[in-house]
Amino acid sequence: MLLFFFLTSAAGEKYEARCGHETTYTVALGMVISVILWYASGGPQGHNVLSESFNFSSSFFFDFMIPPLIFNAGYTMRKKKFFDNLGNIAMNGLCVTILCFTIYGIGTIMLVEAEIPMVNYV
Repeated sequence: MLLFFFLTSAAGEKYEARCGHETTYTVALGMVISVILWYASGGPQGHNVLSESFNFSSSFFFDFMIPPLIFNAGYTMRKKKFFDNLGNIAMNGLCVTILCFTIYGIGTIMLVEAEIPMVNYV
């Protein structure tokens, strides 16, 4: 999937595609592959076989998948557009961070005061 992403990104730059984005193409391919694997494993009856065959590894995802995507996004970003929108980027980042902190903080306080047991699903 990562190779497909980079290939569609290179093709988009070379041929100047006017519709879609490489991320859209990659997500669509992932959905198609998922549906094919789901039906190949027997649909709803073969769900256990499919879930035992493919396990999501968060450490692999965060260690090997995210860094190249972030590097590619930063490498292909136009510097002028970034600096033109730096105020908007910083304001959105700051406001969203404060909003999420507030919502999660209030939610956590409410859960602790209501003595609702918290479960860590690992």
